[in-house]
Parts: sequence; structure tokens; C-alpha cells
Amino acid sequence: MPRFSSPEKITAENLNMHLGDDEYYGAYVDFFTEAVKKQGVTSALEDYVFSEKANFMSGNKADEQPEMLNRLMDGILHSMIQVGHGLEFNVPGLVAEGLAWTAVHIKSSSAVMPASFWTAANQAPVASLTTRFQGLGGSAVAAPKNNVHALTILARILKDASFDEIPAADDYHIVYSNITDKYSDAIIKYAQMWTFNQNDPHEAERKVEELVYANTMMYAVGGWSKDREFNNDFFFVHFVTSAIFLYQFIEILKPASQEVFLRSYLTVCMTWWIGRGRPGFDVAGFFKEVPTNPGIVAQFQVPHKDALPKADSPKASSPNPWFSLIQEALVCPDEHLTKTLRALAHFAELYGTRAAGQEDLKTTELPGAELIDGTLFIRAAVLTNQRLKNKDVDVSMTRLGIVDASEIPPTFSAPYDQFVALIAGGDTAIRHAAEGAEDSTTRPVDDLNAIIPPINDIDTVIGIAASGRTPIGKTHGNLMVDVKSSNKKLIDRARRIFRTLHPQTPRTDAEIDTLVASCDGSVKLAAVVEKLQCSVDDARAKLVTARGIMRKAWLTYDALPPPLIALRPPRLVLAVDAGGTKCTAIIANGDGIQAKAEAGPCNFVTRGHDAALSTMSEAINRAIALLPESVLRTLSLPRIPLSQPLFAAAWIGGAGLDRPTDLESVHTRISRLLSLPDPTTLLVTNDAALLSSAIIKNDDMQPTQTKTGVVLITGTGSLAKSFTITSASHKLVSTSNERAGGWGYLLGDEGSAYWIGREAIRRALRHRDSGYPPTPFHRRVAAHLGCTSILGIISAVYAPNQFREDPDANALDADPKLRVASLCPVVFTAAFPVRAEEVDVEALEIVKEGVKGAVETLISLLENNKRVVSRESTLVLGGALGQLKEYRELLVRGLEEQGEVFASVKAVGDAAGCAIELLRRNFLASSSDG
Repeated sequence: MPRFSSPEKITAENLNMHLGDDEYYGAYVDFFTEAVKKQGVTSALEDYVFSEKANFMSGNKADEQPEMLNRLMDGILHSMIQVGHGLEFNVPGLVAEGLAWTAVHIKSSSAVMPASFWTAANQAPVASLTTRFQGLGGSAVAAPKNNVHALTILARILKDASFDEIPAADDYHIVYSNITDKYSDAIIKYAQMWTFNQNDPHEAERKVEELVYANTMMYAVGGWSKDREFNNDFFFVHFVTSAIFLYQFIEILKPASQEVFLRSYLTVCMTWWIGRGRPGFDVAGFFKEVPTNPGIVAQFQVPHKDALPKADSPKASSPNPWFSLIQEALVCPDEHLTKTLRALAHFAELYGTRAAGQEDLKTTELPGAELIDGTLFIRAAVLTNQRLKNKDVDVSMTRLGIVDASEIPPTFSAPYDQFVALIAGGDTAIRHAAEGAEDSTTRPVDDLNAIIPPINDIDTVIGIAASGRTPIGKTHGNLMVDVKSSNKKLIDRARRIFRTLHPQTPRTDAEIDTLVASCDGSVKLAAVVEKLQCSVDDARAKLVTARGIMRKAWLTYDALPPPLIALRPPRLVLAVDAGGTKCTAIIANGDGIQAKAEAGPCNFVTRGHDAALSTMSEAINRAIALLPESVLRTLSLPRIPLSQPLFAAAWIGGAGLDRPTDLESVHTRISRLLSLPDPTTLLVTNDAALLSSAIIKNDDMQPTQTKTGVVLITGTGSLAKSFTITSASHKLVSTSNERAGGWGYLLGDEGSAYWIGREAIRRALRHRDSGYPPTPFHRRVAAHLGCTSILGIISAVYAPNQFREDPDANALDADPKLRVASLCPVVFTAAFPVRAEEVDVEALEIVKEGVKGAVETLISLLENNKRVVSRESTLVLGGALGQLKEYRELLVRGLEEQGEVFASVKAVGDAAGCAIELLRRNFLASSSDG
């Protein structure tokens, strides 16, 4: 957008007074540039686009509302695309320009983007961390009811006859306005069918995938017919090219903003689709007729006649169809082809291997949806390429940099000496090829030095090169070492570049990712750290000396000093509960807990060491970022892997860490990640061992009198372990002795939430098979699983598509094990009602049988381990069931009936929190943090 002098400066006071007026574009650029510098990109976007005050202000009339998100999506999403480019390539200036674009665009979607979108998002229920039944396999907050897939919404709109009369107009803005005015209520109704669960950490990713499929379907399948040429609708093209930036937005937005952003985006795309006549979808025809390979492209570089089969041969296809598609796109005069193929290639990389018939698509109401698979994107690319390449192709497009530069002065009123374009070989090379000129290592310097006035430190030099060896390109060979790993696609690219530079590196993918992250996402900086085996600060200094040229930083290395040592001993301790459901990291100092953060599942067996360590590092980094400034006052903000010690000690409890070989391997890797010089300050155990810290200490942090103890975990599964308290380096520690149970739900897990839920189902089914009508308790079991009949329970448990007889029932976990375990709260509610006279005898029997199984597990453990005597030991109860008073009382009574009475019984709901207190006493109690 051209920038002219604005009538006045934009400030916080008059920010909303000139919205929609492009005369103030320059002033808005200045304002948002400063905002991004001061606040950072994430905070600026939240404050000025996604917050409720940036869209709807109390007391303002409807036509006075700022509606910045509405403006972001105006003009077929161009402002959103501009901001997305800034986010993808980590260029804050582009984000500021995109915000300025947003400010001067109009509010075209006011009728279909109501304030209720923000109200719903900001009032969404938040899962309570202290919920009674947390961890029993069901969600603490019920999943949204009546969630409808985006493809089902499109299918319903296709059938909705009220959209048959689309007001005609020549101007597309008028068409869009007519649609929003006439059908606003209906469009909002459909948009609100599409729900968003803010409590699910994977919801945003799933919803983006849903939108990617929906938008590509509207563009590709909606534009295809076997009876006519493919219609690559100009408006629908922007559905595809904008969707690639959804990933950048959701990675930085908070959940409420994610919800309102994605719903608004769906609404705008849906509205444009309706305005363009809502083209239908011949899914079966599309996936039958449209090819997945464009064949051999020989238009621009013809191989030897014997190198490939002839064009009419059935074997005339490229092993990777994207190569030929991109080759033609690069010289196509319509830049929309390149943009579209870039987006489609990215979608194919993410979803291209999806098989047809998967439940999320198959169960939609769109006819033929069971045929949709990951080839959607390559088929769309083939159609796009065939349609646009039929236009005249100008191979001189490779010289477009020169042409674009010449158009800047008349287009943007810029001085002719402000943009100077150079080409290898000089101006004559514009019309006559200068072979070899681009390979010169001295000519580019001579050309730049010849510019008058000379280049100084406020000028920007942009290099355009198609070859990785061209000296003026900002690369290392053919590697884009200056790539910034700011999103998933670029993180993967950064990892590949790193491995190409250091093929012998022993680092895992996760360790490479954490190293690059510690270098602020710079692959170049990480490569120097690895090459020189130095600290990040030293590597950064070497690059500065080498003027940013990585090869020089490598070659001028002459033994850097050893990594810096902290100015004072670390005064922090770390405890991590790396469980199978989530990973919790807690950091404390002498004053108490200072930060706590969570990440996803972290089972070292089911996920593998690399993935588990990556998740663990993410949780620790999040906790470090939450530390108060006063705690890190003398330290720069560190990240895993640490370049110097930050923690005096750490205790990592990992799910699945039982075998000595696993424990040893993980101990070595975590010690390196945390930069712990003394191996005795790192304890790596099974996650159950974290609870053994409760054996060692009392609430007043004094040592207990017992020297042995037993930990019983009863959550989704069940496990019992015994421990002995020993002394090491004058510090009390626990040593694991024996275990019982923990066989998994297929073989055991007696007394667990899964066992209780399964028993409730079995009793209901046996009752039904005996010819008896269901009891109220059986009906509650069936209703919880979305069934209106007892027999339907079987399908609800086994069906992978989460069988539902009741369409209004809450969604359950896709894992059948967790689905069954989620019945535990239903059983307990029936067994222990508020009114004693309403107790359900059968439910109470199930709970007692479950407790009996847990008691038998403990008895087996005690009989097998003579070193542990109950009357001299502490019993620690972990897991969700162990926190329930009724369960504990039945368990203690059952043990007493078997002659086993423990010296003390403790219920511990926060394993990492219990362990951190022991670490504080053992490693920080001797001196203060002051």
C-alpha cells in the first residue's frame, strides 16, 4: 500500500478516530511500529486486534465500534495475509504494516461477526485444576455439545433453500454487503454450530486442519466439473493462500483469541462462498477423475531423449509431482499460482498421507466425504497448474526484480535513486544473457561500491538468487541458514539444515530443536555453537566478528574460553512430574514455589525418549519464563538446553521409566540438558517415586520417624511400590524396593478408575442379558456414554467413531480405555449421594469391590517385601481416587481387616509439588536466597 504523509499523528487517544481512512495509513504505520517495538508482536496483536476492547467498546454506537478483527479480514483477507507473512518470517515491520493495513480497511463483516463471538470465547468454562475427579479419563469440563464439522456446515448450507436467491451486483463489495445484510442471522447460526474447546491443548490444531480441508474443498472440488474447464475462482484462491497463515496466528494467541479468530475466519470464508453461488461438491467425481501427478514437464529444461519415457508413456510421471509443479509456477506470470502451490504443498506435507475413510471426515454430512484423503492437495495443485499455465508464460519473469524496481517511483511517488536495481552482468544482461556473471565473487562487491551516493548503515540490500551457489545470495551453499524457526514448518526445515551442516552430530531431533530454541530460533547461531562447542554468547560474538558469515566464524576459531560460570551458586530447585497424561514442571527457591507450568503427555515408553524429553523441556522452559524478575535478576533468561547451571538440584519422575537401561540413558541426557556438573544433584525415577517424598517429610518439613513406606497410585490405572529411606551425602532419599500391579488395563489395574467403570458396564449388560429392565443407575451409565439403550453401550465402548444414540450427549475421549474410566465419577456419585437414603447399593458394591482389589495389591506387596512392615511405614495415596475421602476410608478399613495398619496415611494430589518441598529442604535449607 502506498504511503503518503498523514494529516496528523496517530496516538493512543485518537487511535479509533481515523479507522477506515487510508489517508492515515502512514500515521498508523508509525504508531504500530512503535507498539510492536515496545510490546512485542504477540502483545500488540492481542491488544489491537483480538481483545474485546479492540472490537467492541462499551458506550459506542454500532457504527463507532472499532471492530479491528473485522477489518483484518476485509478485502478478501489481504490484511491477515500481510500480518501472516510478518509472523512466518519473523519480521516485526511487516506485522506493523499489516496492522496499519487493518486499521484503514473497512468493516465489511459487521453483520456476521457480532460481539457475541467475543462474549462466548471469553466466558468459556475453564477446567479446574482442583476438580475432584481430575485424571479419571474424563474431561474436568464437559466438551462442547452439538459440535458440527465445517464440512457438515457447508453441506447444510448447500441444502438450505433460503440461500437460493443471491442478490446480483457488479461490484464484489456490494455482493458481499448484500449477503451479510440479507442472511446475517442464518450465517451466524451456522458459524455458532462450530464450537471450540479451549481446555483441549490440541483443539486449535484440529480446527485449523478442519478449516484447511474445508477451504481447499471450496476452492478445488467446488471449482471442478468434468464437463468444463477448472474454475480457479479468484476469491476462493485467497481461501487457500490465507489458510497457510492460520498456523502462525494460533501459535501466539491465547485460547480465547484462537477461538474468536478461527470462528470469524470460517464465517468470512463461508460468506464469500455463499456470495459466489455456493458451488457444490462432486466428491466422488473429483477423486476419480482428477490426477495426482502432472506428468513430465519438459518445457523449460529438456533432458536427453533416452533419460525419460516419452510424454505419451504411462510411465511419464515424476516420482515427486511437486517438483514439476513448482518448476512451472516459478515462471508463471500470475503470482497467485506460486502462492497457491506454496500453500497446497505445505498442506500436503502436513496432511498428505491421510487415508480415506477417517472418522472426522467420514462422519460429516457431506456426501462422498468418506472418499476424501490427503491427495486432495496435490489434485488441487494439478488443476491449478493446468488452468494457469495455459496463459502465456514469459520466461523473462526471472528478471522481474529489475522490472519491479523500475515501477516503484511512479507507483509509490518514491525518488528514482531510492531503489537501485542491479543484475549480474550489468544492464545488458536484462536483454542478453551474461553467462557466468552470477558466479563472480568480486563483481557484486564492485557493483555495490559503484552506487552513488554510497551505501551506508541505514540502507537495505536485498539479494535475489535462484541458485544456492550465487555469491550474492544470503545462504551457506544452498542452505538457508538464516531461516528463523518461528513455526512448525520452519522448525522442521531448521532441523534438516542443521543435520546437513553437522551430519555426525549425536544430537536427537528434540535436542536440535532445543538448541535452536536457545539460540532464539537462529539455525546459523546454533550451527556455530555445535561446530565450536561453545556457549551461545560466544558463538554470537564470533558471528559479529565474522560480519554474520558463518563460514568465517568457523574458520577463525582459535579456542574460545570455557562456558561462563554463574556468578553465584544456583539457588533454585526443579521437580518434574512427567506423567502419561501431562507433564508438570515446578521451580522453587528458599522462599517457596516460584513457577509452575504444564505441557502434554510424557510417557517415555509409549512416546519414546526423544518426544518425552522434548515435552519435558517445553514444560521446564515454560516454567522458567514464569519466574519473577527478582529471581533471575543476575541471570539472563535461560532455556533448555542450559549453557550453565541454573538448578542446585532436580528430580525428574517419568512415566515408563522402570528399566535400569532407560533410567541410565535418560539420566545422562537430562544431566546434559540441565547442565548439572554433579550427577548426585539429579534424581531420575519413575513418576510414582515422586510420591515417596511424602514418606520422608511431614508437613512442617521435618523428617518422619518411619524408614519405609508404600506408594499406592489409583487413577486411570493402579500401581503399588515400596520404598526405603536412606541417607546420601547427609540428605534423606528414597530407594525403590518392590512393586505390585501396574500391569495395565488389559491385564490388571484392579481398584482403578478403569476397573470401576468397566465393572459398572458389565453389571448393566449382565442385568439386561438376564431379561431385566435397566435400573436408574444403569440408565445413568448408558446416558454418560451417549446411549439411550443398554445394548448401545457395547458400540459406545468399541466404536472408533464414538458411537452416539443421543446426539446431545457430551463428547468422550477417543481412547476406549479413558472412555470407560470416565464412568468412575458416575459410580461414585451414585454410591455416595448427598442424601444417604438415595445411595445406590449396586454402585456402592462396585466401589467396595474396587477397593478390595487395591487392598489385595497392597497385601501382595507387603508379603513379598519383608523389609516393609506396615505399622512402621507410611502409606502414600496418589492418583485421583486416593484423594477421595470415601475411597480412603474403605481402603484403610480393608487393610485393617487384613491385619495391616500403617503408621500414617497421606493423600498427595500434587506429586511434583511434594517432591519440590523435599528438594528445598535437602538443597536450599542451609542458606537463604538473599
